[in-house]
Amino acid sequence: MKCLFLLKYAICFLLLFLSVYDIRYKKIPVILPAGFGILNLVYHFLYHPPFWNFLFCGISVFLLFWLVGRLTKGQIGSGDAVVFFMTATELGFMKSIWLIYVSFLLAFFAAVFFFFVKKKGKKYEMPFVPFISLAYLILEVF
Repeated sequence: MKCLFLLKYAICFLLLFLSVYDIRYKKIPVILPAGFGILNLVYHFLYHPPFWNFLFCGISVFLLFWLVGRLTKGQIGSGDAVVFFMTATELGFMKSIWLIYVSFLLAFFAAVFFFFVKKKGKKYEMPFVPFISLAYLILEVF
């Protein structure tokens, strides 16, 4: 149980780092969330016998966002797909659905703010990892 809390704290700090990195450079180093996703799978394999649920969830979410990124010509980056893989391997299926929903809801409100208040155009690129991070924190706290 102590290992799970350490893993959750490590993911929170990694998400914070990735958020700042994404805001600054508009890309993220995918090796970090991919490594944590694999670490999550090892944890669930060792301590939660229905490990296949987390594996299937992580791969499904990754493939979904990777495919959406390809179909939208990079509107959602492959780094976002890897971050969703990492969180899905830790949260499982239902919480991952909530994470996706809350992430997009937060991004929608931010887009409305940037469009109407800051007068940014339709071509303005918003980093998405900060919204995933905030949604993750909201789900873990509440």
